[in-house]
Amino acid sequence: MTGASQGLRFVAFCLAAASFAAPGCSDKNAPEPAPPIPVRVQTAASQQATGGLHYSASIQPYLEVELDFEVEGTVRSIRRLPSVDAEQGVTREIQAGDPIEAGEELARIDDGSYVDKLEEAKARLARAEAAQRKSKAAFERASHLKASDSITAPDFDRARKDFEADEADVAGAKAQLDQARIKLTKCVLTAPGSGVLLERTIEVGSYVRPGSGAFQVGDLSSVKAVFGVPDTAIPDLAVGSPVSFRTASAGERLFQGPITALAPAADERTRVFDVEVTVDNRDGALRPGMIASLVLPGAARAAADGLAVPMSAIVRSPRDPNGYAVAIIEDGQNGEATGSVARLQDVELGEPVGDAVQVTRGLRAGQRVIVTGAQRVTDGAAVRVVP
Repeated sequence: MTGASQGLRFVAFCLAAASFAAPGCSDKNAPEPAPPIPVRVQTAASQQATGGLHYSASIQPYLEVELDFEVEGTVRSIRRLPSVDAEQGVTREIQAGDPIEAGEELARIDDGSYVDKLEEAKARLARAEAAQRKSKAAFERASHLKASDSITAPDFDRARKDFEADEADVAGAKAQLDQARIKLTKCVLTAPGSGVLLERTIEVGSYVRPGSGAFQVGDLSSVKAVFGVPDTAIPDLAVGSPVSFRTASAGERLFQGPITALAPAADERTRVFDVEVTVDNRDGALRPGMIASLVLPGAARAAADGLAVPMSAIVRSPRDPNGYAVAIIEDGQNGEATGSVARLQDVELGEPVGDAVQVTRGLRAGQRVIVTGAQRVTDGAAVRVVP
């Protein structure tokens, strides 16, 4: 299979078929024209593939853990920290972005019912132990009498069974007491390790149950840069290979780390292979949700020079159910110009180029292609270009 065929197969998997609706019939009371659809555009230009393939990666915590209560109840308190008015003694509840330390209390539920159950368990154990002492003494007397044949066998068996039953009651009462103590300790939710609070889903007064979720915490001392690549890039990647990237927030600073995970199979929906790069982040420069830009030099060998557009710009052709198209801007020169419309233009596709795909026919350099909102427009639809 040729590289272009592989590219078309890749795009076919990535692209959700767009449904282009025909205009409805008009009547005497025709509705007002639909407002222009906001879109983002990119000018088609020749792309040299020799410099490598560009990808966008998402920064994610190295480790994410969801914390929840193991018992049910009403949230009584949530850890509080000094607020911006700390000098006046004002505090606030912990929120996303706050650092947390291992072992510190994060939240507590009302433990009144669990204290009552603990006291009940203690009382039951005391009654069971009292009964056991009495039956034990009776069994010891019966054992002495049995040695001298001064007790009947049924009476001896009765004393033995009473003692054994009371011993079992004591064991059950101790287990119940242990369980009550454990449940009481579970009324307090503590941090299992140090990290950063990513999300809080409870409030004071919330009723929680086991598994309902309370906090999400993450370890940001290291972070992962996660991105997807097509199958054509896999031969050039290996676990342990170094990868460098930049983020808009860090300017020219270059971050580097090894590939620590390479998906063995493509995602069923996007048909790309996830790649994870782990980077030291002890200075906190990288935060979850940031977008990183990176280049994989070796992955460009099979790519030819030519026009390329982002995958998000590709839609199904309204004229050929098996073909592809791009939406270009016609007439308007900026977002405020009157008469800016989208025109669907059939194209032929080549190979994937990073997050983009080559266009081998149907697109001219300089044309303005809709790269965000293409799936929403129809041929001739009024559009408004946004930054």
